[in-house]
Amino acid sequence: MYKRYSQKKKKINKMKVFSVFIIVMIIVVSIIKNINRNYIMTIVDDRKENIETMKNGTEIEETIQEDKYITASLVSKKEYPDEWLEDFNKKIIELQKEFPSGTYWNHAGSMQDGNSVTNTPCNHSKDGELYCNSYHGNSDNAYDKKMTSVQCLGFASMLSDKVFGTDAEATRFENYDDIRIGDQARINNNSHTVFIIDKTDDYVVVAECNADYKTCIINWGRKIPREKLKGWYITRWK
Repeated sequence: MYKRYSQKKKKINKMKVFSVFIIVMIIVVSIIKNINRNYIMTIVDDRKENIETMKNGTEIEETIQEDKYITASLVSKKEYPDEWLEDFNKKIIELQKEFPSGTYWNHAGSMQDGNSVTNTPCNHSKDGELYCNSYHGNSDNAYDKKMTSVQCLGFASMLSDKVFGTDAEATRFENYDDIRIGDQARINNNSHTVFIIDKTDDYVVVAECNADYKTCIINWGRKIPREKLKGWYITRWK
C-alpha cells in the first residue's frame, strides 16, 4: 500500500515539475518575442528617421528645381548696388547645391578636417567637436574672444567669405534695421550664428549649421522673427 502511494506521489511531483517547466517556457518565449518586437521597431524607427533626413539631403538634389532654392526675393533692390542681388542669388543657389539642406557639415569617419559634407550626423554628446568642420575667416575678428570657428560659426563665416571674399573686413553692430543681405547674426544668448539670406521688417531668412546643437546638420530657409533675432550682428559691407 505504501509503495503504491509513494509511486503515485512521485508521479504527481513529476507532473508538477513538468507544469512548472511549461509555464517557464511560455514566459521565456513571451519575453523573447517582446525583445524581438522592440528590436524590429527600433530598426524601423531608425530607418524612418534616416529616410526623413535624406529627403532634404543630397539624394533629392538632382530632382529639385532651381526655383525651389532659397534666394533673396523680399528685399528692395534699391537698397543694393546694381546687379548685386542677382549675383548674390546665383552664389546662394550654388552654395545650396554644394552644401544641401539635410546633410551635415562635418568629416564623419575621417580625422582630416575640411569643408566637406556627409550624410552622417555628428554626435556631440559622444565625440564633442572631433568630426566637426572648422573655418577661419575675417568674421572671427568680430567676436569678443577668438572663437574655434567650428559648427555654426565656421559655417556662417565660410558662407560670408564665399559671397564677399576673404579680404573683406568684418565689423559688428546691434541694430536690426541696419541688417543687410549677407550679414551674420549671433543669437540665442551668444550661442548660435546664422547667415542672412533675406530680410523683411518682421523677419529674416537664414542659412545655418548645427541649429540643433547636436549633429552639425545644414539648413537653408528658416525664418526667424525679428523679436527672436536678439543678439548682435556681423557685416562685411563697407
